[in-house]
Amino acid sequence: SSGSARSLQPGLTAPSVEQTTFSMTAATKVLALCIACFNACNLAAATTRTRTQLRVKAVKAVPAPAPAAGAPGPAPAPVPGPLASPAASPAGSPAEPVMHPEHQAQWEDHEHTMASGDYLLAKAKKQLTKSNLEHAKAGHDLATHAGDQPKITNAAAKVDKLENKLDQHRQAVQAAADKEKQEKKDAKETKAKAKAYKGPLPPPLEDM
Repeated sequence: SSGSARSLQPGLTAPSVEQTTFSMTAATKVLALCIACFNACNLAAATTRTRTQLRVKAVKAVPAPAPAAGAPGPAPAPVPGPLASPAASPAGSPAEPVMHPEHQAQWEDHEHTMASGDYLLAKAKKQLTKSNLEHAKAGHDLATHAGDQPKITNAAAKVDKLENKLDQHRQAVQAAADKEKQEKKDAKETKAKAKAYKGPLPPPLEDM
């Protein structure tokens, strides 16, 4: 209206509906990315805790070596100390603890969940960069239409930077997709092995 137009300062114009809508959309995408990052952090913490429980359970499950024939009887129990590290392999590197098939399946399931979260986060970052690139291109078009050479130069540099960043995000999304696919396959295989296992059930992790 004419009253709202007179309330603006001289030389200023009200933002268009397209500009307002674009700003709201960008803000929504930023909020969605923040929520995705927060969820990924919580997921990483939960998975790390489960990994630690499974590793400790696997170390406890490793049987002690049998004494050699003719060896003296057991020595007095030593003073309790810190938890010993896993036995070393013949090459000298720490041997990976052997886990129960059920625990291995749980482990791989968590790995797949983490890979899925990383894939979704990579896609969200790519989408946000794509939105910023569209905004930068619009700014370049406006500067070109106005004939403002300094703004044209700055906008062109910003567009180039965001295009390079978008290429990096595309590669990250592809890598995350490949990893998610592999983790899904591993989780499926270990789940099948755990289902086919006929040995005793593992003790619950809460009893550690």
